[in-house]
Amino acid sequence: GPAVQANAAFRDLELTGLRLTEDAKQKPFVQFVLVNHSAADLGELAGTVHLKAAASKEQEPVGTFSFKASLGPYESKDLKEPLDTKLRVYELPDWQFLRADIAARQ
Repeated sequence: GPAVQANAAFRDLELTGLRLTEDAKQKPFVQFVLVNHSAADLGELAGTVHLKAAASKEQEPVGTFSFKASLGPYESKDLKEPLDTKLRVYELPDWQFLRADIAARQ
């Protein structure tokens, strides 16, 4: 089914360069780079990303965001998406202590 294809696409996908920011209204945003490491044209991708504290055994995400992008062979894109979190940006773990788990959007 489509979920399997989406996961196969994510195998060659790297989400890196996480930057957590707030806009003027203190609404949290996440900026990141999406990288296609394969020679395949991944076309339209949609995913949900769960940000987790890398050091923590806690499985609850500290924040969640969704993305849509289209990526050609070896292409990378800089994206900015609203972050769904109960925490303020300064309460979130630093970028080097965050793990991004990508799940296919249903």
